[in-house]
Amino acid sequence: MMALRVSAEFHELLNQASKVSGISMTEIIQKCVEGHLDNVVQMAEEERKEAQKNLMKLRKKALPNLKEKRPTVDSSTRKLARKAALDAIDKVRGKKRKRAGSQ
Repeated sequence: MMALRVSAEFHELLNQASKVSGISMTEIIQKCVEGHLDNVVQMAEEERKEAQKNLMKLRKKALPNLKEKRPTVDSSTRKLARKAALDAIDKVRGKKRKRAGSQ
């Protein structure tokens, strides 16, 4: 069992529809819901998707400099990291690596 709170005008509309059709107000509500529930759900999903698009547009306008990118590493930092890794490997292996430019 469920109780619905509707406006007086809507209640009167249901009451008149019940008198005209010969079925109860509850049956009218059930038939309307059964007949249109899928449409209501689809409309709500479309409205939600539109709201999400609008939110993304607003966020892009409000925060134009924030982008979802990985921070970049300059090449000198990469070279230093690679050299440190190679030196650590050589230390473990007990080898000495030739330096570039030395003879």
